[in-house]
Amino acid sequence: MEEIKLYALRTKDGKFRDKHSWTTDISKTKLYRRIGWARGQITYWANNYPEYGIPDLVEFVITKINIIDDSERVIDAIEKREQEKIKREIYYSEERVKDLEKEIEEKQKELKRLKNDWIKWWTNKDWRKYWNFKYFSFKKCFIEIL
Repeated sequence: MEEIKLYALRTKDGKFRDKHSWTTDISKTKLYRRIGWARGQITYWANNYPEYGIPDLVEFVITKINIIDDSERVIDAIEKREQEKIKREIYYSEERVKDLEKEIEEKQKELKRLKNDWIKWWTNKDWRKYWNFKYFSFKKCFIEIL
């Protein structure tokens, strides 16, 4: 099996470089895949912060690789996401049904109002007195009604 090499920076007092600071926790250490990148960081720290000294270059050699079967977790996550999607769709469709029912109710009220207005207008005899098939005047009719 092929070896994998990773590199890290460590100060003289044993602190490792993580993303933003120096830490004693090796699990938070920033690892570099290429030695050149790590050497560039050493040069940076040595040039810009000489009072702290030159950091050490630590090489991690990985020879054993464990393969972890994570398919069960992924399947569970996919199922959970699908269930959440279905719940979300149900919720939004129920909300849409409520909105449509409210809209139907408003339209029915509007229709009822319009029917009542039409009936009132039709039963009003004032407009009929001007209705003469030979001599009908809209102008005269509406001026007197208004």
